[in-house]
Amino acid sequence: MAEQYPITPDLSPAPAPSVRHLFHVMVPVTTAGKAVRARAVNAHRIWLQGADGNTGLVYVGGSTVTNASGANRGLGLSPGEILPDPVPLGNTGQIYVDADNNNDQLIILGVG
Repeated sequence: MAEQYPITPDLSPAPAPSVRHLFHVMVPVTTAGKAVRARAVNAHRIWLQGADGNTGLVYVGGSTVTNASGANRGLGLSPGEILPDPVPLGNTGQIYVDADNNNDQLIILGVG
C-alpha cells in the first residue's frame, strides 16, 4: 500500500490586486444649463454619484451634455443616486456634467 500524505490547504492570503491609487473628484455645476468638465485624473474604473445635498438631478455625458430635453440630455442622477456598476474610463476629463440647479455636484470615485 502506498504511503499517504494529508493534503493541507494553502491558507496564505491571496495577493492584493494591483491598485495604484483611489481618488475622488467633486464636479460642481455653478450655473445650471452650462456643462462643466471634470478635472482630469487617469482612471481604470470610476463610480458616479449625485451628491446627497443636491436639490435636483445632475446630468452626465460628453462635451455636448445638457440638462434640457433632447438628444444631448445626459444620464440623470438624483441626489444620492449611485450608478450600480463601475464605468471603465481612461480619464475623468472625458466627463461633462450639467444640472437642474445651480451648485449641484457630481461625485466621481475612481481607481487609477
